[in-house]
Amino acid sequence: MSAAWQKAKGWIYTASGAKVDLMAPAPEMFCLADIARGLSRTCRYGGHTNSFYSVAEHSVHLANWARSISMSLDAQRAALFHDAAEAFVGDFPAPIKEALPGLERMEEEVHSAIRKRFGVYPIGKFPALLTADRLIRYDEVAVLFDPGLIELGDERLGVPIWGLNPRAAEVSFLREAEKLGITDPREGDYTPLD
Repeated sequence: MSAAWQKAKGWIYTASGAKVDLMAPAPEMFCLADIARGLSRTCRYGGHTNSFYSVAEHSVHLANWARSISMSLDAQRAALFHDAAEAFVGDFPAPIKEALPGLERMEEEVHSAIRKRFGVYPIGKFPALLTADRLIRYDEVAVLFDPGLIELGDERLGVPIWGLNPRAAEVSFLREAEKLGITDPREGDYTPLD
């Protein structure tokens, strides 16, 4: 293996040309455009849906729901960014994450750096969002899978699932971030939250 490969093995390049070290992520490595691009091209449910459904669209739905019940701006931001690390590490089904604890650790470290960069709290700070993230699955499954294929719970979040194409999902995510006052901070111009 070449020395260059050894040095670069933890890095990925993003659509903006940024270099992100997944083994040692730092807040300044992340920008909003890369998060929107990555999430809008990452399909939920391992891609096993009847139509494309991105993590970006899922995140926008959760943020819209939080706004619809008058949750705080911090909660809405947490909802939008709750899966932001998946823009860089992918959306793996739970059994894969459980089998690969290093993947979960990497995802959490990336997510922590992103939250610091954008001043966003973790979703766990808002128990109602954790419940909503679980319930939205029933809304998604009802639209994205063949009827009767998967048993649905009685309780749902009640959000419409659009099935946006990747470009529309990217734009939707960026517009939602703008509504919530989330922008790319200048390098070093951000305050980590407790």
